[in-house]
Amino acid sequence: MTTNRPLVDTSAAWIDPTGQPNEWQRTKKGRIYAGRAGQTYVGEIYWDYSTIEAQVVLDEVLCLARPQYRLDQCVRTVAAPSLTLKIDSGTTTSAQTKVKPLEEAIIDTVGFSRTTFDLWKNVAHVVVEDEVGKGASHDVLRINIEDAAGAIASARNTQIATELETATTAAGVDWGLMTTPPNSDFNPFPSLCGVIKTLEGNGFEPNFMAVDPSAWCEFITNTYVRDLVQAGILTVPTSGTPKVTLPGYPTINVVLDTALTDTVAVVGSTRATVLAEGPTEAAKYRNEPKGYTGYIIRQWLQPEIICTSGIRQLTGVTA
Repeated sequence: MTTNRPLVDTSAAWIDPTGQPNEWQRTKKGRIYAGRAGQTYVGEIYWDYSTIEAQVVLDEVLCLARPQYRLDQCVRTVAAPSLTLKIDSGTTTSAQTKVKPLEEAIIDTVGFSRTTFDLWKNVAHVVVEDEVGKGASHDVLRINIEDAAGAIASARNTQIATELETATTAAGVDWGLMTTPPNSDFNPFPSLCGVIKTLEGNGFEPNFMAVDPSAWCEFITNTYVRDLVQAGILTVPTSGTPKVTLPGYPTINVVLDTALTDTVAVVGSTRATVLAEGPTEAAKYRNEPKGYTGYIIRQWLQPEIICTSGIRQLTGVTA
């Protein structure tokens, strides 16, 4: 039995997003520690049964939840293990043209604005009483933990979607409207290309379009889109991650997620939005007087658009 061990909560483990990945934990760039968030005793060399169990749960939580973080593809993730973060964004300078001899150019400097992140906490908390756990024919606690992982993933994804939908709006058209089938009423590209032009004019190359799957179905079945695909002008892969490629325009990854409102399409650059990511913590505890085992999972984060000129929201893309 180990002696003179540090005093840490041996029922908990947490992941620091700034650390190096463990040999067995490659899906997340971080390191798992024993104890609660902020304690820095490395879990894998702190041999305590309940701590090791909490580490395994935390690792599985991340593995279960990660595939559901689809909207992470629309943001730039920045580690914030201290739960606060300050990010400066700058405005570009302008060059004075056709300056005459002996004329002093106008002085221009980069202006900065600061965004302060104060991370909030998402919590999933499950409890299994002894009678249920001992009498069930399946692992009730494990099922509850998996469901809690899904709840944490859903909360994260929904909060990113909510922030993306605060982007400056631009009027779109109904991609699916067919007054006289089989011909679509509206061409999606004038409004979409107008947004791309605006973003590029602001110095941002858009690299994603986030939409609800139903809106994407209306887009790819729009007859104007179909005609461009058939002519070989527009490229939409038939497998893998959907992309939209037009000659002379940037390739845009399509991110499909039901957390988004089905009447909008968010187009932007991943440089525009930051996801401040703090620790993720898992803890097991036991209430002997009442006779139940509990698990609690916490995740600190905050998504925020910091460059409003690098993202737009097309409205009215479906009815």
